[in-house]
This record gives sequence, C-alpha cells and structure tokens, in this order.
Amino acid sequence: RMRMRVCGPTDDAASAVYERSPETDGAQPRNFTALRVAERRFKGTADWRQPDLLDVQAAVSADAESCASLRRDRARLDQTNREDNCPVTEPMSVFSCDPRVHVRTMVRSGGSCLRAGDIPLLEFPQVPGLLLLPGALSAAQQITWITRALSEYVNPPNPTNLNAHFQLPDEGLWRWYRTPLDQHTITRIPHPADSKRTSTQPLVQELDHDGVAGILRRIRWAALGQHYDWRSLSYDHSRAAPFPPALAAWASEVLTACGFPAYVAEAAIVNLYQPGDTLTGHVDRSEDNLAQPLLSLSLGASAVFLVGGPTREDPVLPLHLHSGDIIILSGPARLRYHGVPRITLPTTLAAGDCNDDESRAALELLGAARLNINIRQVH
Repeated sequence: RMRMRVCGPTDDAASAVYERSPETDGAQPRNFTALRVAERRFKGTADWRQPDLLDVQAAVSADAESCASLRRDRARLDQTNREDNCPVTEPMSVFSCDPRVHVRTMVRSGGSCLRAGDIPLLEFPQVPGLLLLPGALSAAQQITWITRALSEYVNPPNPTNLNAHFQLPDEGLWRWYRTPLDQHTITRIPHPADSKRTSTQPLVQELDHDGVAGILRRIRWAALGQHYDWRSLSYDHSRAAPFPPALAAWASEVLTACGFPAYVAEAAIVNLYQPGDTLTGHVDRSEDNLAQPLLSLSLGASAVFLVGGPTREDPVLPLHLHSGDIIILSGPARLRYHGVPRITLPTTLAAGDCNDDESRAALELLGAARLNINIRQVH
C-alpha cells in the first residue's frame, strides 16, 4: 500500500501514532522509529546532503573518469597496452572502500532495453535482495519512457487521482495539452478533501493551455493493468485494463538480464512527485505473488530513497536516485519498508535530447518533477 502526501510541520511527537511491533515488547511511537527519524531528517533539514546519503551514480561517474585517466596514462607509458585490456571491473573499484555496497555482477546490454555497454548490478549487504542498476538508461531511453508515461499511461482507461476530482475527457488530457490554441471545458467534482480555495472554484471551468498543464501537474498516480483499490487495499480484478505491451516487454528483458527470468508484468503505478512531495514509508504486500521482484524506474528529478527493514524500527539505508536508475526489490527486500522523503535535484535532461515535438512537450510538462514507474507481477 502506498500513501503519497506532502508532510508538513504538524508531524511532531504530540501526534505520534503508536503501534506494536513484533520485534519489541511494547509500543513504539511511529514518529521515533528509525524510519520516521530518517524521513524527518531528510525532509526537514535545509541541506539534504546528509553524510550517510549514498550517491552511487555520482561515485560510478567519478570512478569511471579515474579509470579512463588511468587507461590514458598506461597507454602513454606503454604503447603495447591496449585500452580494451583494462578489466571491466576497474570502474567499480570505488566500492571496495565502501562496505555498504558490492558489485554483484556486470550486466551487458546491446542498447535495446538498457543503455549500451556494461552496467554494474549493485547489491547492499544491509538490505539483502535490494539491487540497483545506476544510470541504466541513456538520455534517449529516459525521454522515451517519460513521453509514454505522460502521453499514454496517465490517460483512460488507466485511473488516476484526478478521477475523483474531475470529469475527464474520454481521450484524456494529453490531447488537450498538445492543442495549445484551443479552449476546453472541464467539470470539477466536489470532494470532501477539497481545500477551501478549491471548493470555492466554479464546477465548470474553461481551460487554456496553461490551465490544462496545471491540472496535468496535479496527477500524483496512475494505475496500469490490474487496478489497485485504495479503499479495500487490494487489487480490483474486475477493473483490470490491458497492461502496456512495450512496458511489459521492457520489464521482462531487464529482469531476465539481472537473473529473474519468467517475469510477467501485470500491474504498475506511475507516480509523479512535484517538488515538495513525499512518499511515506510503506511495504508493498498486496500482490498474491511476493516471490517475484518489484521493478522501479526513476525518471526526471533526483530523490532520496529510503530502504529499511521488515519493521519501522530497523536501520535505514538512504540512497540518492537519479534519472535512469533502476531499483529491484527482490527476495527479503520485497517486504522491506521504503519511501521517498525528498525530491532533490532537477533533471539534467534537456530539449536538445529530444527528437520530436511530442517528447519535447512531455519534458516541458514534467518540468522539475520526478516520475517513477514501479512494476509488479500480481499472480
């Protein structure tokens, strides 16, 4: 179950919720568990660059440059040394000094589902089953998935959080967004959670291009394939929509390359985080088949990603994820608490990385937001 909310200053000890943990004899206030302390530390401080934040992609990039320099030096010293004689594991030497992360293997890709070349598959002794492919997608591949998510995946028949607040057009809002000179009419649905400002707005609203963009940026989640019912906390199989074939094929290919064959993607949640949004620590346990891993693709803005243990009291590992990173929660990590307490840096993707107007429009709409696609096998 996932709960996304912007956490405010009212989250203090006085409002702590107590819950009994199987790991302890008594009740532990949720606001003082290791997970909650980590969430508050990264969310509430002016500087999110905490000493224990593990930025794998930055370390890989820095050490890859060191290895390239080493290769150049070797070539100058000995003309018989060919560049391809440098072992592929050399760029990963930085991790020999950090006991928190190990190189499990190198994943070689021809550039179809992942960027071309060798990509380290990293594991973390503190969290068995947690795997990371840092910088796994090229800029073009990242933009492809951003465009598909915003132009296809957040449109009907896939439900989003907007369905409770607006009568959406059958074709979705993307087509409206791509016709910037047109005026459109949308009907607002009164909702008990509406703010005072929202409740005073007219039910029928005229939208120009900026108005359409504003509503699209209010999307926080979209459900693909098997639909998760947030009220019953279970999958509503009567509302299942066809799972996007391209996304299913991509997930299967990535997981097969990482040692998880026979994966069938049946459900996914597309999360959109605007600056200031957070995802409260939670465990994804509603799928019938918990033996298959959860696959998570980060796109757009960077974020702090926390991974804890089976309870909120367990130690927490903070990772700095960037666009193009892939997280796999497998084995014991499949039932570990995890969350996103902070969006950090805007994406480095730019309009110059786009090949067409559709992708440029998607990147413009994404702006400073983070997009995450997490994929599951339900049965």
